[in-house]
Amino acid sequence: MAYYIPVYRKMNLHRESLVRRELPIEGDLIVKVGDSVLPFTKIGRATISKDFLVLPPKIKIQRSMLPKPLIYEGEVLGRAGFRSFKAPFNGYFEEDSINGLVYKREKQDYWMLAGVWGVVSEVVGGRSVTIKAQVIDINFSAACGTDHMAELIVFPNPSKLLDLEYLQNFSKGIKGKIVYVGDFLRKELVLKAIELKVGALIGGSIEKDIFNLAKSRGLGVGITTGFGQLQTPSKVFDFLKTVSNRHVFIDVSDGKLTIPIPSEFNTSSFAENGESICEVKKEVPVLVLQSPYFGREGKVDDIQNDKIYVKLNESEEVHEINNSNLLALL
Repeated sequence: MAYYIPVYRKMNLHRESLVRRELPIEGDLIVKVGDSVLPFTKIGRATISKDFLVLPPKIKIQRSMLPKPLIYEGEVLGRAGFRSFKAPFNGYFEEDSINGLVYKREKQDYWMLAGVWGVVSEVVGGRSVTIKAQVIDINFSAACGTDHMAELIVFPNPSKLLDLEYLQNFSKGIKGKIVYVGDFLRKELVLKAIELKVGALIGGSIEKDIFNLAKSRGLGVGITTGFGQLQTPSKVFDFLKTVSNRHVFIDVSDGKLTIPIPSEFNTSSFAENGESICEVKKEVPVLVLQSPYFGREGKVDDIQNDKIYVKLNESEEVHEINNSNLLALL
């Protein structure tokens, strides 16, 4: 008798995906439909302020500073008692609809990069460019935060004892980046990432309350497997290792990480439109959903009549698993 189980496909290949790149404000686009682009091709420019500072309410701002078009770093912005508050960077004052009067960094040119290998398929005004590109999507089980493009940093799947150390070692250049940190996102790691202003964390699993904490503090999080303490699928981690330091895209609404790949990339092991079910055979990689092995990966070791035996990865222990508690990892 043949047994069939659902396919748990975490990665999908899209040969002609449409990637939309958008300037933060109206600017100048310097490409046209039909142009070929590379990840670091400059495709648009806008002049923006990249940072701002909300002054503490106790500071009395010097009125002479308000109309100045440019205030230099070190100039006195205001005073609190006998203490003066100096400008931390060149900038200017501006009314903000949310925060009121804020001090903004001097405007600078912001160059938008293509971020992908592809061909421009649409240009809209002075704001957005759509590029037809080949990508691999990693589907999240849960995600929060905002859509984000940044460099991907992949830690070598450290243990819980080392993940925080890795994050601290990268602290000088990690602001705004997307970081894969390991199988489990624990609270200390999430709080450190918030402190370091990491763009987003990716991991295999997270406890629901810690996920909600990250969400409430504005930290982007992408979970590859689920809630609890579960492993990242080995195929996913093996792929992530090969694309570390590449610019990638997090799409929170669609729950996915999009990774651009060049045309010469070997895509033979990635499915475009695979089957949704799979026959249980020896050596089929599986994810176990049966206690006490929930979330563990392994391979079908043997099938005897109505019994299915799975050899778990790492420990190589063999256990009988009900076929309704298995997902094929293809």
